[in-house]
Amino acid sequence: MELNGLVARFMSIMRQEKDIYSKLLGLSKNKKEAIFSKETDELDAIVREEHGLLLRLEQAEKRRMRCVEMLVTEIGCRPEDVTMMTFADHGTVGQADDLQKLHTEMGSLLKQLEEFNAENHRCLESRLEYVRFAMDVLEPDNDPGVYGTDGTNSDFSDNPARPGIIDRKV
Repeated sequence: MELNGLVARFMSIMRQEKDIYSKLLGLSKNKKEAIFSKETDELDAIVREEHGLLLRLEQAEKRRMRCVEMLVTEIGCRPEDVTMMTFADHGTVGQADDLQKLHTEMGSLLKQLEEFNAENHRCLESRLEYVRFAMDVLEPDNDPGVYGTDGTNSDFSDNPARPGIIDRKV
């Protein structure tokens, strides 16, 4: 395949990846809202959709890597020395401009996605900390539970553990 054709193919794959990352960013924004509104069903649907997009991204990444291998062979450089902008020097002027624009857009998109994911992570950690606190209040740590370590019923008459808040209320 001609070098310009390979660069065009590379750009097409990168545009597909950019579209997927853009959708992931939108889902990250929706995820933030779902976390704050405690909509677990919506959060579950978002996670499933993200998983599907990540599978598509994995396939696009495999195609991109095959294309890069062909480009590297054609150009005659080492794969570890290649960046997205390396190919701008080997395509047409229009391709170089498009690659520069795509490079800038991808960088911005990935930065935003990283920021939203970090914020969502902090929000989820905060929610999880609250759940752990609530569980500790409702059920003390030294509660052996219904079953012992051997899988048989625990003998509650010998249990010196203080009852949980629910047990005390009952």
